[in-house]
Amino acid sequence: MKIIILTMYDSEIALIRMLQAGVDGFLKKDINPNELKLALLTVAEGDYYYSNHMTVKIASLFKTNEFNQSNLERSILNDIEIDFLKLASTEMTYKEIAQKMHLSPRNIDSYRDALFSKLDVKSRVGLVIYAVKNGIVTF
Repeated sequence: MKIIILTMYDSEIALIRMLQAGVDGFLKKDINPNELKLALLTVAEGDYYYSNHMTVKIASLFKTNEFNQSNLERSILNDIEIDFLKLASTEMTYKEIAQKMHLSPRNIDSYRDALFSKLDVKSRVGLVIYAVKNGIVTF
């Protein structure tokens, strides 16, 4: 079965998740119908199709920043980090998050601090904004 994703999200994390899931194509929902037709034909022939916009996003993931860490490395979140982001986006306290995740409050503090650094944010609000912008949390 071939899979083409039509989405309103074009964030790096959404793109990475789709690539990890093995999709054959990834397009924004507002594409031109001719491009959709081309994508369907391309994927039906056994190839992959990512719009030019998505190709640029993929390429930008491999650029390195001043700390020699690629955007790809910064954008890839593991399942525990994603679970933490989802819970941090609620009104739960960090202690309640620790209980829910069956971890110690110290572990939760470590995840939080690591995400602050990894995502280049300074507060819980920054984590929530990142989670919303990247489709990890929706309201």
